[in-house]
Amino acid sequence: MENKGGKMQRPKKASKDAVDASVAAVNERVASEVARRKRIVRSFPAAPFEEPLAFAKQIFDFGSGETVQS
Repeated sequence: MENKGGKMQRPKKASKDAVDASVAAVNERVASEVARRKRIVRSFPAAPFEEPLAFAKQIFDFGSGETVQS
């Protein structure tokens, strides 16, 4: 925003009512978004310990005595 003299003009301040309305609108959107999202409760661990243990034992038996390359 420049005037004829080449100096910058400050933008006009918004009225308090306009700011309050804007803040209220943003707060309403945030509240609706928070209400929309629900947390999913999952049990931990997802798999029993025996399942990955059996897999690890098979890998150990298969590769025992051999060099491991990545």
